[in-house]
Amino acid sequence: MNLKNFINPPAADRLVPFWIWNGIIEENELVRQIREMSEKRLGGFCLSTGPGLKTPYLSHIWFERVKLALETAEENGLQVWIHDEYRYPGGIGSTQITLNHPQFIAQQLTFRETVVQGGQQVDLMLPWAPVLQAFAVPLRRDRCLWEDKQDISAYLGVNHQHHALRNNSAVSAHHPYNYVSFNPTRRLYWKAPAGRWRVLVFLQEPTATSDCPGSHLDRFNPESVRTLHQTIQQPYIEQFSAFQGKTLKGILTSETHFPKDRLPWSPVLPDYFQTRNGYNILPCLPALITYFGPNTSRIRYDYFQTLSELQQRHDSARSADWCKEHDLNYASDITPLRNAHRTTIPIPGTGGSVERTREYVVSYRHSPEFATSLAAQTSTSRVLNTCFQNTGWATTLQDMKAQLDTLGTHGTNFFAPHALYYTLDGLRKHATSLFHQNPYWKHFHLLSDYAGRLAHLLIQGQQVADIALLEPVTSLWAHLAHPFHNWSYVGYDPDEETLTNNLVADWACIARALYQMQRPFQSLDPALLAQAEITNRQLQIGKTRYTVLIIPPITNLERAAFDKLRAFINAGGLVIALGLLPIEDIQEGTSVVEGFSRLTDMDPGRMIRDYTGHESGVHLLSRDNFMFIRTGGTVEKNQATSMLERLLDEILPRRVHILSDGKSADTIQYHHRTDEKHRIFFFSNRENSPVTTQIFIPASDGHIEKWDLETGKRTPLVVEPAGEMSRINLSFDRLQSHMIVTSPGHPKKEKEEPLVETLKLNLTGHWKVDPEEDNALRLDKFKTKFDPSNTGKRQGWHQPTYSDSRWSETRPQPFDDPEEKTICWYRKTFIADIVPSKLSLVMDRSAIQGEHQIYINGSKLPSNAFRPTFRFDHANATCSVGQRINKGKNVIAIRVEVNSPGDGLVDALYLFGRFQVKSWRNVYPKLSPLQDSGPIFDLKAQGLPFYAGTVSYTQDIDIKTLPQTPRFKIDLERTVKNLGDIVEITINGQSLGVRAWAPYCWTGKTAHLKQGKNRVVFRITNTLEKLLTGMTYQPKTRKMIPVEI
Repeated sequence: MNLKNFINPPAADRLVPFWIWNGIIEENELVRQIREMSEKRLGGFCLSTGPGLKTPYLSHIWFERVKLALETAEENGLQVWIHDEYRYPGGIGSTQITLNHPQFIAQQLTFRETVVQGGQQVDLMLPWAPVLQAFAVPLRRDRCLWEDKQDISAYLGVNHQHHALRNNSAVSAHHPYNYVSFNPTRRLYWKAPAGRWRVLVFLQEPTATSDCPGSHLDRFNPESVRTLHQTIQQPYIEQFSAFQGKTLKGILTSETHFPKDRLPWSPVLPDYFQTRNGYNILPCLPALITYFGPNTSRIRYDYFQTLSELQQRHDSARSADWCKEHDLNYASDITPLRNAHRTTIPIPGTGGSVERTREYVVSYRHSPEFATSLAAQTSTSRVLNTCFQNTGWATTLQDMKAQLDTLGTHGTNFFAPHALYYTLDGLRKHATSLFHQNPYWKHFHLLSDYAGRLAHLLIQGQQVADIALLEPVTSLWAHLAHPFHNWSYVGYDPDEETLTNNLVADWACIARALYQMQRPFQSLDPALLAQAEITNRQLQIGKTRYTVLIIPPITNLERAAFDKLRAFINAGGLVIALGLLPIEDIQEGTSVVEGFSRLTDMDPGRMIRDYTGHESGVHLLSRDNFMFIRTGGTVEKNQATSMLERLLDEILPRRVHILSDGKSADTIQYHHRTDEKHRIFFFSNRENSPVTTQIFIPASDGHIEKWDLETGKRTPLVVEPAGEMSRINLSFDRLQSHMIVTSPGHPKKEKEEPLVETLKLNLTGHWKVDPEEDNALRLDKFKTKFDPSNTGKRQGWHQPTYSDSRWSETRPQPFDDPEEKTICWYRKTFIADIVPSKLSLVMDRSAIQGEHQIYINGSKLPSNAFRPTFRFDHANATCSVGQRINKGKNVIAIRVEVNSPGDGLVDALYLFGRFQVKSWRNVYPKLSPLQDSGPIFDLKAQGLPFYAGTVSYTQDIDIKTLPQTPRFKIDLERTVKNLGDIVEITINGQSLGVRAWAPYCWTGKTAHLKQGKNRVVFRITNTLEKLLTGMTYQPKTRKMIPVEI
């Protein structure tokens, strides 16, 4: 562990955000933005793309811009990663590949069904897609007799869906029309024999999702993945080989999209399945939607296991090998079908935001412990998280820091924030940018330094976790839980859905309980359990050792995992199972169900009846070192984790014990690591309130220090012996974290903290208010009317005297699919009590789509009236309108020719200037003279409801008695509730520093104070939330509400 790298983390440890190109990429702006990243001490960026990109992707000019980005990054010491797709799998890159190779389009398994009586004619129209199988199954009391099913594929044919008459201009008037048919469709035409029949037709259809439209790439197919490398990634290697392994660090693959209610498929699956499993999956397809006899669970297991192997071998392994061959790193947060099958990914990861909530969801996509556990088990040092996704414009640096802390307690150490957007032009601002557009960006280096120091310590050594929690992955497969969508059920049996949901809920319940117990654990895939070694009554996987294995409710287990489990028990290893043990076998050969029955002397039928029944109860069945917590009903329903906690307290001494002052047991979460010389403890307060704790850690002969992640300073701590442990008294302010490090050597003498007296400031009363940027009035509600006959101007629709009271009201949005070309008018009325000399109308270059004219009080603005001016983005355009505004009523009218989808007024307009915004009779917004004084921390009271930027509040405060200590302290935590903005305090011209997150406390030299009047200045910086959305976030309700004027 390098102290210099902790104080000033290298680029590899720092934030590497997605930099999303989403407009016309201009050279000067590109260079400027990279320099902004360097100034804010980022580690680099992951070059990505997003909706709105105008520079042709993968064209000559594209690679020219990429080259310039690499050169500029190299000059500024930044690392560059390449996101392997535009805009995710399913984007332009995949679409380009599938255009030339339609056989590589990702597929999904679908089916159509109907039930008919004997003698009834089946006439089933089917999509134009390959039919995998067509069955007719006799029914007896609604039960399918699968052994008597009939293959009715021979009754499939083809017809056209549509018929029409078309003009026939090529022949004489005697034959003016042609009768044509088109749009082919498959058609099943079969007459049912006697009895009652269920007809099922299985198809292979292209994958499509609403949140990521386009042609998705079949990543189970090795040829499609190879083509992806050649088409998307190889050009970077050919053109930028000089940067490989240096400035150009790696490829990052992000999430693959699949529909929530469909199972994935691939044309390569049947042959691979036959080779791997020794039987044909096609006749067994009904097992993937319903009960198909005693082999149902095995078929489902084989299906998912085969797909997972295809994903591993043909996608992640090939991508990792390709990157290694070209001296690049490879990171991926693609959701696996099982955790063990991403061991080939050098930097595994998860994605999405992590909120401060006690709700816990087991998700390969969103739960970071799956990636951190896998990294520990494979001795991988880096763990990725594409954090801050979908966080919204209300997100502050404090929110981001809290998310990093949460990820840190899970062991994540490679942070790729989502995202820095090249531009917010027009509709592009509906994605949240963490970049230079935001007022807080000037202080972003504070978060960069914090994240870099946190990541640097979390890559040292390995995590200490004595508990492994087995993943019930094969049980969930066997009951049709979808691993790509948080294990949601995709079958059609209500009873099975209940069982599946209970298995998922109990898994989450146990994981959540372990967090609440402050018991570090790692998630363990059964396939990795099978590879473990057993030494000294411990399971060893890589460098990780587990003393206790916890098994959540499961319905099956792979034989190799069971054999290792039994060997572990026989070697004296500690195993605790809860709720349900295997009731079904998923592999041929020796029965795992019988093996568990011998371990517990329990009948599987009795266990499943107990688990799915209505009788409650918790009973402990103990067989020496194997303990089974039997429940009547689910683990969650019976609160069986209480017994789990008691058992763990009896058999597994805590390495770390935290006592807090009456707060919830899981208020403080922690992560524990160790290397050859150090023990590292990261503690984080999840609560929005302060906590006082006593923390017990293993006794150390060396010194124990607090390593400050904000400043890089180290401070020796007072440690009190407590038996075989050491006790540390630590106070946490709200959302505060501490990093504790024990090191070898003689204990360092704690430096006496200088006495600091708190200086209480009276924040009431009026302060001088000085907005450092212009105030804004957001114009996002318009009266609108169509003008198909183009008579609006003749009727004076652009004049302020025209009455639009009967017009409908709308907000800016594009027309999706106008039925015909038309003209749309928009009118916005406001009142002006004052006309600032520098009043500007501001809009984005793309705020209005289509030919348009803008009128102010009847006067048309010239086409060249707007000039580029940065307000919150380089795409802003400004027109000076002070001379066109009158005192009293004013009207802005906009005439737009709507000719194509996307035309219209698509984004808000703004008035900027030195004014305050009030409401006129609750009807119109009103511009009034700017107040020069008002209460602190209240923008609405000062007429700044949409303001984004920094506001200075100044007051001469009378200090009658100076503090008696050399330094003083100002603490806003006790006087201002739930503060989240960035605050800087200056007293008598001396800055006490900037606080970007809690605790909002400052210290200063008493010598800078004077008895009597002292000039105190608060500089408060907020976000773009209200300006860009017209909404404000309410933490209590977790909802956005409109800004009130």
